Amino acid sequence: MDALLDRLWELANEDDDPRSARRSDRVAEARALWRALEVLLTSLRPQELAVGDGTFTKTLACIRSVLSDPSYWVTASASLTGDVVAAAAGDDGAVTLFVCVNRVLLKVASRGEHEREALVRDGVADLIVQCGESVKPSSTLSAVEAAAALQTLQSLAVDSKNRPSLQVSHTIRLCVMLMQMHATVFAVQLRACQFLRQMALEEDCKERIGRYRGLQAVTSALARFTEETELVVTALDVLFFLCVELEYRDDPVGSVPFRGADASVFRGVVNAVVDAMRLLQSVELVQANGVAVLNSIVMHPPVKEALCSLNIWDVAENGLSTTATDEAACDFVELLDSLLRDPVTCQTLGKMLSNASHQSDVSSVTKSRLKALNGQVGALRNSQTLSQESGARMAFITTRLHSLLNEASWEEAGTPMSLQKCQPTSVGRNSGDYDGYGQFMYSNSHPAVPSHASTHSDDDSEDELPVDSGGGYANDPRNDDVDGLLLREGLGYFERFLQQGPSTNLKSNLSDMCEGPFKLI
Repeated sequence: MDALLDRLWELANEDDDPRSARRSDRVAEARALWRALEVLLTSLRPQELAVGDGTFTKTLACIRSVLSDPSYWVTASASLTGDVVAAAAGDDGAVTLFVCVNRVLLKVASRGEHEREALVRDGVADLIVQCGESVKPSSTLSAVEAAAALQTLQSLAVDSKNRPSLQVSHTIRLCVMLMQMHATVFAVQLRACQFLRQMALEEDCKERIGRYRGLQAVTSALARFTEETELVVTALDVLFFLCVELEYRDDPVGSVPFRGADASVFRGVVNAVVDAMRLLQSVELVQANGVAVLNSIVMHPPVKEALCSLNIWDVAENGLSTTATDEAACDFVELLDSLLRDPVTCQTLGKMLSNASHQSDVSSVTKSRLKALNGQVGALRNSQTLSQESGARMAFITTRLHSLLNEASWEEAGTPMSLQKCQPTSVGRNSGDYDGYGQFMYSNSHPAVPSHASTHSDDDSEDELPVDSGGGYANDPRNDDVDGLLLREGLGYFERFLQQGPSTNLKSNLSDMCEGPFKLI
């Protein structure tokens, strides 16, 4: 191994013209040696390569010789249409020297914590960032090189004590930049999400990710590669760390701090998460991570609006049926509880369901999904031993869904539920009266008070005002004639009562009820 490292060091110190044949030969030989070193590191015992010994120091020196000046290892023919494209196409013999060195770095980092700490301390991360942010066209990282660099950084970020140094080295800035530069390359997006997941474990790093628009970059990756399970699970982890305690701000984007996001950002997160949960319904980890992300932001109005518009009730029903852990099921229950307790959400749902007879496509689907969800919640209540809090939430969810579905049934029958609650019934005069003043009876399918209930007047006479079964006063002065007399009725209690002054308890529903066939004559 020492001889191999010595030869790599000699090649790093040769001086040649980039357009000469010698440059091509030197780069080809160096590539072969680095690949041999990668294989050799796999078979070395721990004592044969330890931090601090001569062999480890030589290895670091050779690594630095390549990363400090990548253009020195590029031939005139190695352009965007040369070796880089061949490597991207899967030609392993044409990978660039930068990729070969990063593979060696992965082998060294995988040997243990002390080796990773030594690499960070020696400034390897700074050199990778320098290569990635180079303004030279010949030094711009290709997609293959970007994925290799991000994989190396992710391996170094495994240890928590290395993350502050990696943050100072601007690795997060490089990561987000590479995600934006290679947005359509799966390998780059996966390695970037894996690196950000490690860095997001630190509070200071979350701030830096937010400042560099890492939340938007991860959301875009999730939305683009929704069917890739590994990337989806990783991206959902990152989103959860970033969305916890994230504030909703409607300020201009330029003034939004790193802990705030506007409505468009929240809508993007919701759309990407819900799409992933729908496409990967059978993957329990996707369901658990997805509902955790939604619960962390469901308190914000744009999120509730987006969830309702996406008709996520099938996602919740599927999640409750596929999650095997009580914790995941409770997360779905918590999400439903938050949505159904919101009056705006319920109003929107009510409007969607009330149009079932007119817009059958959307409304009928919504109704069927709510029915399935209601059944699944009921089955979950009967099948598990729940905590008091979860049991109360499920009871509320069942009650609210039952109410919404019942109201939709009334609408489909052509009779608004509000009218069903208080339908007038034509009856004769009541033979009994209160203090000689006639009272008229009205039926109510859900009476709020008994038919003969009464309330006391506002004065000190302790006289009682007759009320109908809906809680309103039976004698409404709006049907009185100009003399204050109800048609065919003598001067009664209301005339005397009104002379005492205005009352705040008078209701105005009788005249509306007494139109048509129920008009009093």
